[in-house]
Amino acid sequence: MAALTFRDVSFTYAGSTRPVVRHASFAVGQGAFALLCGPTGSGKSTLLRLAKPEVSPAGERDGSVLLGGRDVHELGVAESARAAGLVLQDPDASLVSSDVYHELAFCLENLGVEPEETRRRVAECAYFFGIDGWMGRDTATLSGGQAQLVALAAAMVAAPGLLLLDEPTALLDPVAEQRFLHGLFRLNRELGVTVVMATHRPGPAVDYATEALVVEEGQVRQVALGELPREQGAVPRPLRAPRDGLALGFSGAWVRYPAQGIAGGWRGRSPERPWVLRGLSLALSQGEVRAVVGGNGAGKSTLLKAAAGILRPERGRVTRPLGDRQCYMPQDPRELLREETVRAELGPDAEALAAEAGLSGTLDQNPLDLSGGQRQLLALAKVAGARPRVLFCDEPTRSLDQPGREVAARLVQGLAEQGTAVLLATHDLGFARDACHTVSMVFDGSVAATQPAEGFFSDAFFYRP
Repeated sequence: MAALTFRDVSFTYAGSTRPVVRHASFAVGQGAFALLCGPTGSGKSTLLRLAKPEVSPAGERDGSVLLGGRDVHELGVAESARAAGLVLQDPDASLVSSDVYHELAFCLENLGVEPEETRRRVAECAYFFGIDGWMGRDTATLSGGQAQLVALAAAMVAAPGLLLLDEPTALLDPVAEQRFLHGLFRLNRELGVTVVMATHRPGPAVDYATEALVVEEGQVRQVALGELPREQGAVPRPLRAPRDGLALGFSGAWVRYPAQGIAGGWRGRSPERPWVLRGLSLALSQGEVRAVVGGNGAGKSTLLKAAAGILRPERGRVTRPLGDRQCYMPQDPRELLREETVRAELGPDAEALAAEAGLSGTLDQNPLDLSGGQRQLLALAKVAGARPRVLFCDEPTRSLDQPGREVAARLVQGLAEQGTAVLLATHDLGFARDACHTVSMVFDGSVAATQPAEGFFSDAFFYRP
C-alpha cells in the first residue's frame, strides 16, 4: 500500500479560474524518500498542503488524496497528525509556542498524551535532532535555520509514518543543510518514515533520495534521479567595479538579542541577553554587492537589522552617509507586502517591474495567492522599484528556482550598476559567488574574513557552492 496517493487531483484556488493542479496522479510507496521538484508556481506547495486538510488552501478540488489508503478527508485531526507531519516553507508560520520545549509538546498535548509520556517523547525527539540544549530558548530568538529544525522536530514528535517538507533547507547554511539531510536520511532508513520533500535545489538531496517527481504546469511525472540538476549558479554578468565613497560603515559594533516581551524571553536591557555581534567592523562601498555568509545563528540577520537601523548597537557605531535612502527586505517577503494586488504593490512602474521579475501574468492577483518563490520575486521587484541608494536583503533567493535566481541576480546587479550598495545575507553560496563583488563571513560575533567573491570560494574548504 502506498504511503501517499493522488488520484486525478485538480485544484483551483478560490477567486481564480486557472487550476494550479491539473489531473495529478502519482503514488509514493511506503519507505520512499521522494524529491518533488519543479519551477516556481508549478504547484509543489499546493500538492503537499492538499494532503493535510487542516492547512489545505481554500478552493475547488476534484479527485482524491489518500494517506495509507484512506482519503484524507475521512481522517480525524488525531489520525491525520499520526499519519503525516508537514513542515511548511516558512518555519515561523509553524511555530505557535513561546519556547522550544512547549513547541515540541504542543501536538502531543493536543492529542491528549499524558504529561509523563509527553516529556519522554519530547526528550527522545530533541536528542535525535540535536536540539536538546534549546528547550528553554524563546522561539522568537531562533534564527530562520534554527526555527526550521524546531519545526521538523515538532512535526516528528507524534511519530507520523509520512513526513511532508516544503523547501526545508532554504534557510540552512551549507553545513547545517547536510546535517539536516542526514537527519532525514536516518528518519527514512532507520525509522522507516516515508519522506516527500519539495525543493528547488535537488542537488544536495539526490544522494539521499530513492525517487524523484517533477511538477510541470500542475501535472506530476516521475523522473530518474540522474536527470535532476546537481548544481545551480546565478548566471552572472560582468559587474562594474564599486564606486569610491562609503555607503555603510560598522565600527566596533556590539548588538544584543532584542528584548522579548513574552514568557521565557530576555526583558528590557537585562545583561542576561547574550551579545550577537561583538565588536563587528565592516565597510560597504557605493555600487558594491556584498554577501554576508555564516552558520545559522551567527548573526547575519542581526547584522542587516543593525545596518538598516532596526536594531541599535549598545557599543560602537553604524555610519550611514547616504541617510535614509535605503530599503530593507526581510527574510519573510510577506512582511513587505501589504496591498490587494501585485499591481498595487509595484506602483506606477508595475508592468515594467513585473516583466523584469517574470510576474507579468500575476498583476491582478493578490500577493498572498502567489507561490513562495513568486512572493520573493515580487518583494525584490518592489524594493528595486524604489531605487534605494542602499539595499539590505535577507535571504533574497529563498524559495527561488534557477530562473528566479537569475532574475534576482539581474535585479541586484542592475541596482549596483546605478550606484546602489547592496548588503545581503545568504546561504545560497552559488548566488554569492556569481552575483556579488565581495563576501564577508560572520563568525563569533564579528567578521572573520572579507574577500572578493572568486577568491573567497577558491580558498574555502567547507563553504563551497
